[in-house]
Amino acid sequence: MKITDSDLCLHCGSQETLHHLLVSCPSFRTFWSDVLTWRNSSSTCNILFDELKILYGYNAGDPRCLLLNYYILIAKFHISRHRMDSKSPTFLAFMALLKQKLLEYKAAAVANKTLQKFQTRCTTLLPLLDS
Repeated sequence: MKITDSDLCLHCGSQETLHHLLVSCPSFRTFWSDVLTWRNSSSTCNILFDELKILYGYNAGDPRCLLLNYYILIAKFHISRHRMDSKSPTFLAFMALLKQKLLEYKAAAVANKTLQKFQTRCTTLLPLLDS
């Protein structure tokens, strides 16, 4: 697509593919580990991230996976946004982005009169909005 002058990863020098960018770059392992640690500390059900789950998400038919897939989607957006700025993604910046997205989601829920549904789905994340 000629977005950049090189097809090499800015962080590790390997050939950059979508898979590499989102899950296999060694420079992002700490980021994914921090996201996983945070997610598991805020839930009663521990999960493991593997490359396929990061790329494609968890069982879409299971309503308990909606929030988990949302975390992963926001994390991948965070990585790609930082890639465009030639920066490494950080957990703190991810949390700020997640908070921003939740505030937008809450505002939409208020406008659509579905605040109760928002609160039910995002129970574990509501403390984030207070911080």
